[in-house]
Order: sequence, then C-alpha cells, then structure tokens
Amino acid sequence: MGVIGLTGGIACGKTLVSDYMRKYDVDVIDADLVTRRLYSPGSELLKNIIDEFGEEFLLADGNLAKEERKSRLNEIVQPAIRKAVFSDLMASEKDHQLLVVPLLIETGYTDLCDEIWLMRVDADAQLQRLVLRDQISEELAKSIMESQMSFEEKRKHADRIIDNRGSKKNTLRQVRKTFLKFLKKNC
Repeated sequence: MGVIGLTGGIACGKTLVSDYMRKYDVDVIDADLVTRRLYSPGSELLKNIIDEFGEEFLLADGNLAKEERKSRLNEIVQPAIRKAVFSDLMASEKDHQLLVVPLLIETGYTDLCDEIWLMRVDADAQLQRLVLRDQISEELAKSIMESQMSFEEKRKHADRIIDNRGSKKNTLRQVRKTFLKFLKKNC
C-alpha cells in the first residue's frame, strides 16, 4: 500500500496524470473534488460558513460567493477538507492512492504521502492553458500563478518530477515509468 501525493501549479497537468493513473487501479483522491463536495448546498461546512459570515456569502444556488476574510474562512474550511481527504484515504480499498492536492506542500499534506510527485511545465504554456481552461484574462491568470509557491521551492519537497513540457504521450510515458519505480519501492 502506498500514497502518492501529486502537486504542481495551476494548469500544470495534474488532471492528465490523475486520469491516467486510474488505469492502474489507483484510487484517485482529488482535494478540489472533495472541496466541491464539502461546499455543496446544505452541507455541514456551508452551514458553518453561514453561521460565521452570514447568508451574503452564498449565491442564489447555495454555493459559496466570495472569499473575504480569507484567513478566518481557511480556519473553518481547511480542517474540514483535510478530515474528508483523510477519511477518503482510509476508506480506500485499493492498494495505492493518488492524493491530488494543488497546495499539497503549503497545506501540510506531505505527511499523508509515501512519495511526492511534482508536475513541471513552462510558465508560458501554463499561462496559456489557464487562460483557455478557465476563460480568464492573462492578467488574472498571471496573478493566480504568482500567488502560488514557485516550482523551484516545491522541487525541494518532491521525490519525483513529471515533466509535462512535451507531448501528452511523453508525459504519460514518464508517469508509467515513475509509477513502476514507486511500485518497486512500496510493494
């Protein structure tokens, strides 16, 4: 049994890797999807946010509207997300799990992982992917990218680098080789 932590900046290819890893019967636990589940209308977490900040934090459909007072919001949200992620990991019946957390290092999820994989991509490609994927301006995309920990800093914590600067085929070939190395070490 083993847990792989997958991280990297926004629009670096984490979804490409996580979708591919399902082929190897790996249980993918994606913190972004866990977060969406926890923010669903009527959820306990959303009730706690309303209790703290009031109804103005919600959109008409019951989803979260804004992130003002972010530090207090994170004090409420981050423990709930971590608890749910940990619960999903413990409930997994598969031999291996891929824990996908964009801010894995920054939010302290490394202690849940046997190995950390870091996605690498050129900043220009990352910017273009983000603009296209999220349909946002280059200025906003740059702002988001600059707010994240740099690749160089994340690299200090990574066991393996997945280079997503080439073709999709080349990236997936690296993932396969990296996973086979992981299996040798963790079986």
